[in-house]
Amino acid sequence: MTDNNNLEKAYPTKPDYDRLVFGPAVPASKYSGDDPEKRRQSEPNDIKLLAIVAAVLLVLISGSFIIITNGILIRHNGKFSFLLRQKDESDYFKPSVTASPVVTDNGIDIDLSDPPGLGTAEVENPGVLSTAEIAEKVAPSVVAILSSGVDGQSIVSGVILTENGFIVTSASAVKWASGLTVVVDSGERFEAELVGMNLGADLAVIKISAAGLDSAVFGNSDAVMVGDKLVAIGTPYNLTLMGTTTSGIVSALNRNIIHGGSTMSLIQSDITVSGGFAGGPIINVYGQVVGIITCAVGGDYDGFSFAIPMNSAKTIIENIVNSASESTAYSSGACLGIDAFFLSRKLAAASNLPVGLCVTGVYEGSSAYAEGLRAGDVITEIDGVRLTDLLAYNTIKESHSVGDIVELTVYRDGDRFDDEEGEYLELAVYFIDSSQMTEKKQVN
Repeated sequence: MTDNNNLEKAYPTKPDYDRLVFGPAVPASKYSGDDPEKRRQSEPNDIKLLAIVAAVLLVLISGSFIIITNGILIRHNGKFSFLLRQKDESDYFKPSVTASPVVTDNGIDIDLSDPPGLGTAEVENPGVLSTAEIAEKVAPSVVAILSSGVDGQSIVSGVILTENGFIVTSASAVKWASGLTVVVDSGERFEAELVGMNLGADLAVIKISAAGLDSAVFGNSDAVMVGDKLVAIGTPYNLTLMGTTTSGIVSALNRNIIHGGSTMSLIQSDITVSGGFAGGPIINVYGQVVGIITCAVGGDYDGFSFAIPMNSAKTIIENIVNSASESTAYSSGACLGIDAFFLSRKLAAASNLPVGLCVTGVYEGSSAYAEGLRAGDVITEIDGVRLTDLLAYNTIKESHSVGDIVELTVYRDGDRFDDEEGEYLELAVYFIDSSQMTEKKQVN
């Protein structure tokens, strides 16, 4: 006969919930008698452990929600930084406008983006890109342009302005073109038409029949500073080198140069480029195009290049598109037929030369060339008026018409390295029409 008490111990009448939830029961040897207080102290702290785990998970979930809704996690050069956004106008930085140029009923409209600015918080700039990231972002907006005409064949670069095919490039490379072919980053080719150009500024706009192109983002060139990093993308020499990327720094700003009868204020950099880079972009560290490379000047300065600032190029490009029929020829106006740059007081002192226009080239068809003006001469006065800056020269030039005779005071020093002073010459020359100027000029 079976003992009922033993049967009840072998087969419990209710489940052992403590065993199911918290695992095996603590051995009886660990209890000190049947004292409930001591039994509670001896049990494992599973409930406390679960509470701690739940609290940690709650903190992680809350932190993630804050990051998603109120901040940015930034990765730069392998490091991570967290930037908490503010809800007022004193935000650490304002996102740059990245709208691409658009074509409206009134013509083309280029929106220049400001670079992201930092506040007082010590965080890494979230907008700065590496050279590799800049190349990946901007290269699809840079094209190669094959030009054929009376001067033979040439290749230059261009920047896509709009997704429907407006492209900016160098005017000096396409001005005599009878045929233009554009090669985009994907390798696809398009026949292009010349919309218009401004030869004095060395800017032209062409158009291809395409849609969905990767238009560039253009930046505020007034924010560029000496020493800033720049990247250039272009097609030197031939198509096999399309998409060549190189980099450097801003060497100088506002290089005032006279070319083709027009005054150009350029960004100088130490990026070495060939003629095939002309019309291509210089790009800041935010991936914004801040200038268009010109090879119309700078050919005598190995190791340096020049670019038209976007703040100047913007107006010229928009004017070309908006009044295309008026921009397809040389701009008329009086000029001396020279290329030159202005020697400021500091540059003049460093060069042991007087303040004035330092001539770098003279067009052989000009009166100035016929009267003996040569590269290396410094024009200090026109009709007795001192050339204290480039504005003084422009004021005089704009007050004269083609055929007007003026007297130039010219300083010439055949050997600047000896101890002998140079001489001053008086040359009577007349202004010529800039539309009659040719590429043939004396440069030495």
